[in-house]
Amino acid sequence: MTDEKLAKARALALKHKNQKSGKIILALLDEIEVLKLEKHRPNDPFTDNSPCPYHPHRGKRLATVPLSFLREWHGSQNREGLKIDAEFLPFPKKAWAQRDLRFYDYCAAKIS
Repeated sequence: MTDEKLAKARALALKHKNQKSGKIILALLDEIEVLKLEKHRPNDPFTDNSPCPYHPHRGKRLATVPLSFLREWHGSQNREGLKIDAEFLPFPKKAWAQRDLRFYDYCAAKIS
């Protein structure tokens, strides 16, 4: 389905959002959006179209995540510590630290 068809389906489902069928269609369309975001490869740099890796915004496009959340997350991290973890921790913690380092850099760019 094209993005245009998905948008039309969402508009129609929103007209019937109080009916069970409308709720089901909206849930399915939300799941399609999540699946589209998951095309993001784990080692790619974060972009505005990447899914947020952290609760409470997990799975949402980073462009829609409030800057206050990015500032708070960024402020709670230490880049040098993340670099050390990303280099020396055993797998899978190393992969998580590498993801955190990429997310840290994304946040730094967004809030500056």
